[in-house]
Amino acid sequence: MKEVRTALLALSSIFPMFVILWWTDSLDHEQVLYERFRERRSAVVEQRDVERLAYIADRLPNLEEVVIQLKESHPLTQSLAQLQQVNALKLVGEGGFNYLGVLAHMPQLQELSIDNVQSYQWEAFIGALKGLKTLYINNCQLYAIPPSLEQFTELRLLSLADNLLKESSLHAIDWNRLSALKYLNVSENGLLALPNGLFQHPTLIYLDASHNRIAHINPDTAVANVPLEVLRLEWNLLKALPTALDSCRRLRYLNAARNQLDTLAEIRSWDQLEDLRLDNNQLTQWPVFGTDMARLHTLSLKDNALTQSPSSI
Repeated sequence: MKEVRTALLALSSIFPMFVILWWTDSLDHEQVLYERFRERRSAVVEQRDVERLAYIADRLPNLEEVVIQLKESHPLTQSLAQLQQVNALKLVGEGGFNYLGVLAHMPQLQELSIDNVQSYQWEAFIGALKGLKTLYINNCQLYAIPPSLEQFTELRLLSLADNLLKESSLHAIDWNRLSALKYLNVSENGLLALPNGLFQHPTLIYLDASHNRIAHINPDTAVANVPLEVLRLEWNLLKALPTALDSCRRLRYLNAARNQLDTLAEIRSWDQLEDLRLDNNQLTQWPVFGTDMARLHTLSLKDNALTQSPSSI
C-alpha cells in the first residue's frame, strides 16, 4: 500500500489532473455502488444470515421483500421481527419443523409464502397477520385451516396446495367472510368434496381444485351467477359435471381432464368460454353447444371414447 501511495505522489507531480480525476472516479463508483445497495428492494438469505440482515436493515430503507432459506437446525429468531419495513416474506424449507412464532411480530406483512415447512404453531402467528393480501402455505403437511383465517378481510389470494387438508377443515370456514378473495388453490390435497360456500362466493374468479379425489359436486349448491372465470378440476373422479355450472356465465376456462366423465349436459350459456379441456375421460359423444361459442379457441377431447364427429362445430 505504501508503494502505491508513493507511485501516486510521483505521478501527481507529473500528471496532477490525471490522479485527481482517477481518484474522483473511484469515489463516484463506490458511491454509486452504495446507492444501488441502499435501493435494493429484495434480498435472498440463508437462515443464519437473518441476524446480519436485521443489523444492516437501517441501511436498506427500500427493502420490501425477503426470501429466507430455512434450516431445521437454525430456528428463526426475534431478529426477523426487526425488519419492519418488509411487507413480503418467503420462507423456503427442507421439509422439517421450524419455529414460526416470530412471524406474529410482523403485522405489517402483506404477502407471506411458506413452502416445505412444518410447524405446530400455525394458529399462533396466522391470527396476528390480518393485513395479509397474499398467503401461500404449500407443501407443509397442513391438516387444518387456521380458524382465524376468516378474519382476513383483505386477503385476495390463498394457496393451500400440496398439503393434507381434511374436508371438515374446509367446511368449517365461512368462505363468504373472506370478502376480498379472488384466487383460491386447494389442489393436491386428496379432498373428496368441496365446501358449498366456495360455489356461492361473490368475489372468487379463480378456483383450482385439481389433483384431488372429488367424485361429486352437489348440483344444488354449485356455481351459479358468480364471477368465476377459471375452474380447474382435472385429475379427480368426477363422473359428471354439475348442471348448475351452466349458470356460470363468466366462465372462460374449464379443465375437467382426467376424470371419469361419461356424459355432458348441453352447454347453453358459456358464451364467454375460451378454453374447454375434457381429455382422458369416458365421453362417447361430443359436447352439445346450445349457444354461440364465438370465443372458444381451444376444445380438447383427446383420449375419450368418441364414436363419431359432430356435424358442425
